[in-house]
Amino acid sequence: MKDSLDSSAQYVGQVNSDSISFERQGVTETLRRGVGTETGFSFLRSRKDCLIVRTNQEGYCRRAASQNASALTPWLGRWQGPEGLFMDVQPGASGDQVRLTVKDNLDSQDNYVGRFDGSAIRFERRGRTEAIRRGNGSETGFSFLRSRQDCLIVIAGREGYCRP
Repeated sequence: MKDSLDSSAQYVGQVNSDSISFERQGVTETLRRGVGTETGFSFLRSRKDCLIVRTNQEGYCRRAASQNASALTPWLGRWQGPEGLFMDVQPGASGDQVRLTVKDNLDSQDNYVGRFDGSAIRFERRGRTEAIRRGNGSETGFSFLRSRQDCLIVIAGREGYCRP
């Protein structure tokens, strides 16, 4: 739980039937489910899925479901590259966030967090912003994938992954 702008803390709590009790700075607090109007913050008012610590003082809400969520569905799953390379795209913590596992070389694979904007997934890799877009096998640059029609292109002619 991040309870101030400059610190994050972890707490051990007791799970009850409808809440979680935990101790913070010598005070027993209770965390319960609620809605945005209970947080006391106007910018969270429309949110439906929240955790409330103190009504009108402290609460945390999930982001509202993104309209991109259903548009992201065709992008999800494992995509195959040449020689065992792959990209795996999974939903992230919010509607426009994705988790990427990418094996883009024979020696290692890495995990990234990206953002889906409806037409591309953008993520940071090795200090560069990359964009993943839909395409076909001939755009990957790999003869092994040339006949495929359902692909993700990172760098045209150099890096792409297709459905098996």
